Amino acid sequence: MPVNPPIGTSGRYPLPNGLNTYYFFNPPSAYRIPLADSWNLTVQHQFTPTLTAEAGYVGNVGRHLFINPNVNQAALDPNCAADGTCNDFNARRLFYQKFGLTQGIYETCNCDNSSYNALQVKVQKRASHGLDFLATYTYGKAMANSETGGAFSNNLNWWQDHGPANYDRTHTATISYVWELPFGRGRQFGGSASRTADLVLGGWAFSGVGTFESGLPFTLNISGTNQVFTDLNQVRPDQIGSASVPNPNANLWFNPAAFTAPQSPGRNGDVRYNSFRGPGLYNFDLSLGKIFTVAEGKTLEFKWENYNATNHVNLANPNPTVDVTGAGQITAAATMRQMQFGLHFRY
Repeated sequence: MPVNPPIGTSGRYPLPNGLNTYYFFNPPSAYRIPLADSWNLTVQHQFTPTLTAEAGYVGNVGRHLFINPNVNQAALDPNCAADGTCNDFNARRLFYQKFGLTQGIYETCNCDNSSYNALQVKVQKRASHGLDFLATYTYGKAMANSETGGAFSNNLNWWQDHGPANYDRTHTATISYVWELPFGRGRQFGGSASRTADLVLGGWAFSGVGTFESGLPFTLNISGTNQVFTDLNQVRPDQIGSASVPNPNANLWFNPAAFTAPQSPGRNGDVRYNSFRGPGLYNFDLSLGKIFTVAEGKTLEFKWENYNATNHVNLANPNPTVDVTGAGQITAAATMRQMQFGLHFRY
């Protein structure tokens, strides 16, 4: 290959045959090591020898995180309707003007960051009188850009995708516990029961885990990209009314009529990234178990486990595409109640 290959009649500088220009650092020396900083301030108080409570602020931030924006995306042009260039995507690609390249050219850069800030509260009771439990509550906010690293709605302005992280839940509460039921020999009720009665009534333990979470965020979009005359990964609508509906449910979680395609060409809509929330989560897992002594050094453990014991319907996020059939509807849900029985023989 010559050092200075001739420029073609198109006026564009040709790249060598077989050379794929997909990922690059600009400049190559721009690489920086991603960083993560974490901090917390926690106060704890012990009320009794077995009961403690604590509350604290927890935060972290990620800096210089990797992203791969497509720098050869056709740029948005608010004047495209007037100058007649709306449908000429290639003329607005950075690497087309000199090299005739229309494919994605992805720049690798340490341009991203993330953050998390939360109030965390915990109450714990260590085992005494047959009961122990742990209850927690978190009021938090996780912020990030598009978490896929490169699938931004607009690669030339990825900060439009800065908002609540896909996993962000504002409220999260959990409780876990083990309660040794007060029945049988040596217990509060039936303390002098016979061995036969104790075999039936004694030694049972009831345990569970409850989880309560507010909804996950999602981003509304419209189908296709012709409305803005570019090759955006995702086009967002303009909001023209209230998205709220009375009693949001699986049939209609938000009002799709409150949104429309961007009102002028060459512009993305005004709906922000992850600015809407889906259904929350409510779940109880319960277990009942007992250990039977078969002989010296030999035991048989029985367990009856219930997942989503209340059979609560935990809905997924709704269809976020506002201009299609089924917009705002929810067609998926988490697993319904499941039960299993188990025996574990130890010797």
